[in-house]
Amino acid sequence: MYEDATASAGTNDGPWTRDEVDAVLAVRKALVSKQGLRPEALGEVELITITCNAKFRVDDAVKKYMTYRQQLLDEYKIADVWAAPDVDGMDAQWRRLAVAGRDEGDRQIMWVQGGGAGTPVAEETPCIRACCQYFFAVHADTRTLRNGITLVINTGGKSSKVGNEKKLQVAWQNFPTRPQHVYILGTTTLMRVVINGLIAFASLFAKNKLVARVRFTDMAHIASTCGAHALPEAHGGDKRLPTKEWVRERLAAFPLMHLSEYV
Repeated sequence: MYEDATASAGTNDGPWTRDEVDAVLAVRKALVSKQGLRPEALGEVELITITCNAKFRVDDAVKKYMTYRQQLLDEYKIADVWAAPDVDGMDAQWRRLAVAGRDEGDRQIMWVQGGGAGTPVAEETPCIRACCQYFFAVHADTRTLRNGITLVINTGGKSSKVGNEKKLQVAWQNFPTRPQHVYILGTTTLMRVVINGLIAFASLFAKNKLVARVRFTDMAHIASTCGAHALPEAHGGDKRLPTKEWVRERLAAFPLMHLSEYV
């Protein structure tokens, strides 16, 4: 059994099993031997999260990792996901990512804020880097890693279009998530028609199970399903740390496997 002693964020369902560790090691080996990546470039947090979200299926995890790397890191020229959070303007990006609680299955809720001001092209890289750090922080407990998340996309608010919103929306599709629920808030009737059309189109390529989990809803439904305390503080939930501080604390307690101990 393997577990980091500092893993105290959220709910941890017991230590990692040898089969789980072996799956992550196999993913790392395949990325080096078949994809030509350098071992030192493969972070343990990323490897664990992506392998868990692929349900420990090695081939699927390798594909998801390469999509994450090519469509996010390479596309936005992100050399270091873990650079200090205020180096390149990341402090201005946390407003897009709310801290929520846990769903009815005690899985972490991932809450993406829509609306508001658009994203200037110059802010694309810090925006995606903040999103990456938040994404991995959301997964920083073994209950969530093993069982998935609830994803909430709040589209409410007026948006100042700056021309690259579609590009950033596509970027979110390249995060290797494993949502058990996908709740979309704040949509107009027209937006629902458009999104339903996109969902119908996506169902030709995506698993029907995932498509069926997408639901247009409101705060009241999420509160009744997950508990009002689980909403972000701004929507009446429990008092929480600011996103930047929450991300830092969650990442510090990420349940590592200590892969460096294995050949």
